[in-house]
Amino acid sequence: MSLATLIAVAAIIGYNINPIVMAAQRIGVRTLIIAECGHAYPSLRWNPMLRSSASPFDMMYMSEYLGKQAKAGKLRLSPLQGKVTYHDPCKTGRRGGAFEEPRALFTVMRADFVEKAAHLERRAARRGEPAGPL
Repeated sequence: MSLATLIAVAAIIGYNINPIVMAAQRIGVRTLIIAECGHAYPSLRWNPMLRSSASPFDMMYMSEYLGKQAKAGKLRLSPLQGKVTYHDPCKTGRRGGAFEEPRALFTVMRADFVEKAAHLERRAARRGEPAGPL
């Protein structure tokens, strides 16, 4: 990737992220919940322009936040009927490491959760790369 391309990418990221960060700072949020797994999550969570120990708020994906709330007993959820499984999004699970939090929701809902064996094997190896062409 050329320097010109890197500069252009940084400008685009800044253009898209700055309004979100400034609004969060203006209203004094403690946690920014990212409800989209495609590009907003990594752009916000691991953006080198935002990474510092002085960040005024935490950032996490919605399933990560809800799972933490479920583990803490802060959610009252109805039981979920039938067998369910869950596919970890590449960015939030494999790259972000948020595997247990989404599954905590199924535990709270007393769901018949079935982990896919092949999924367990792949999640350790992929580290955020897409499964195929996007």
